[in-house]
Amino acid sequence: MEELVLCFLFIMAGLVAMLLGHFSIIMWLAGIIYIFFLIGKQIIREKNIKQHNSENRARN
Repeated sequence: MEELVLCFLFIMAGLVAMLLGHFSIIMWLAGIIYIFFLIGKQIIREKNIKQHNSENRARN
């Protein structure tokens, strides 16, 4: 959950910077990279859970 808040803050910082006229591409990139990082982390976690469940089934 904290990750979503951080991501939202990055995006909001980018929007605020754009409104002030200082287009902060670094903030936008940080937010986008963070989103992809979270998606990747979630996919890996789901794969590990599935693999763990299938191993448990194989043992039983």
